[in-house]
Amino acid sequence: MKQQSTGEQRVIIRANVKSIPGDPLARPFALGELYSQQVLHRSLRESGPGDEPDDEQSPVGFDAVHLLPGFDSPNPIQGWFVFDIDVRREMGKKNICTLPHYNYSAQFDDDKREWVFTPRPVSEKLVHYLSLYQWGAGELQVHQEGHPQVQTLGT
Repeated sequence: MKQQSTGEQRVIIRANVKSIPGDPLARPFALGELYSQQVLHRSLRESGPGDEPDDEQSPVGFDAVHLLPGFDSPNPIQGWFVFDIDVRREMGKKNICTLPHYNYSAQFDDDKREWVFTPRPVSEKLVHYLSLYQWGAGELQVHQEGHPQVQTLGT
């Protein structure tokens, strides 16, 4: 698979949650690691204590994992997973929309015994909707009644 650009970017992946290996509560991190290894050719760089972005550009960013509803479902549903790659600083909704966004569907290929990440189109509607999620996996910037449902976008 062709490596995408480096630097700050938002990645959206849709996958069957039951296909993701490991503990259901760790699915977003497991899928993020699989993606990072296969597409970015490196490990997922998770944030830790003291790794919070600040107003200054830091030399090495971390990869933030958003926890969207349904990732831990016991049913074989298609779940959405959102990752912020190379987080180095805080940014507002307007700036998030200007970042490169990548959209994939992911499936495990039984014949090849590996995960396949298939690029999908990224719509302006999807980018705008996902800007509701704070850069770096913080709280929603705009609170709506209940949880936002990414799957209603029809991308």
